[in-house]
Amino acid sequence: MIEFDDSDLRNLQEVDGVILQDVHGERVAIGKGIGYENVFAFMNAYFEEYGAEDFAKKVGYEDAVDMFKSWLLGVPVDEYDLMDWVCESFSGIDADSFQNQYDYENEAYLEAQDQKLDQALGKQVAVMHDAQEWLDGIIADIPNIRKEMLDDCRTMKTYGKAKQYAKQFKVDFEGKIIGLRQKNKHRAYLTVLSRT
Repeated sequence: MIEFDDSDLRNLQEVDGVILQDVHGERVAIGKGIGYENVFAFMNAYFEEYGAEDFAKKVGYEDAVDMFKSWLLGVPVDEYDLMDWVCESFSGIDADSFQNQYDYENEAYLEAQDQKLDQALGKQVAVMHDAQEWLDGIIADIPNIRKEMLDDCRTMKTYGKAKQYAKQFKVDFEGKIIGLRQKNKHRAYLTVLSRT
């Protein structure tokens, strides 16, 4: 059997074709120029691969003899009747409807991906918030640490080294922080991004 390829969907829609979604687990197209030209070409290929007996049972007959007897001696069967039976028996759907179904599945997939990204972003925001609180705590403690450091250095007679050390942190001696908060926020942000 010729399996249907999604890339042929647009061409199948132009000729008002049909997709049989379950021909022994495969998708098969019936439409001029794609897959099988008509229902008779499909039936011929199906008979060659799976046999008339299997086809008869799929479309609701007891066996192949019952099917051919009904077709030849009973109510006349035309191409449209056969197409209806085939579509009903093999989960057939017209190509235009298949496009809508395909878009729906694709949309559901994209929404799931968006939700995953939103969750990941939420985790990053939470990590950034925690990092911000941690940095704010450290920055708030710097004047106290500086004062304690300077007091300790005065008692040890290493005041010059303490002054030099304090300048490295860009802190003036009135207890004002110059640019340190913004610089540390930026460093923390880069650190969090490199870890995720």
